[in-house]
Amino acid sequence: MRDVTMWSVVENASGSTVGRFFVCLERRNGQLVEEMERRDQRIRVLEEELLASNQCRLDVVKRIDELIAQIDQLDLQLQSLEDRK
Repeated sequence: MRDVTMWSVVENASGSTVGRFFVCLERRNGQLVEEMERRDQRIRVLEEELLASNQCRLDVVKRIDELIAQIDQLDLQLQSLEDRK
């Protein structure tokens, strides 16, 4: 009988410990989920900024190409004028 009582004490203590551990795990899981949501939101913001930056870069490259083409055209015109002299 005494073994049964001791077993009950051990069972109750371990059950209580497992219960507390489970509560801690649930709390930590909630914290990790919130952290992942914050990171996901930050990633979305950074991806949007990256897209905008890439578009800006493409616009700048296009404008530089246009300017280089204008310079080349002006060089050709200048060369043509010098050749006429």
